[in-house]
Amino acid sequence: MLLGVMTAAEARPKYRIAVKQIEGVLYYIPQVKKKVKEFAAPQWVDISNQPLNSKNEAMNYVRDTQIIENQIRQSQIIQYINVK
Repeated sequence: MLLGVMTAAEARPKYRIAVKQIEGVLYYIPQVKKKVKEFAAPQWVDISNQPLNSKNEAMNYVRDTQIIENQIRQSQIIQYINVK
């Protein structure tokens, strides 16, 4: 059962790096899967506004985005104190 859960989790990544070769040069485009207004299903959206020249730079964009999304998620946690 656990193997099935792990396989399902790996089947749908939230982040990816698209690699394109233009005129013999590799470019890396970090992307995140987000809900876009115009589409019913989540779409891949570029994190950076330009293609990057190195894989490490693209990975840094992905890590920074993960950190920011995690901080936003944690800041939205609401705690309640019941007063009688």
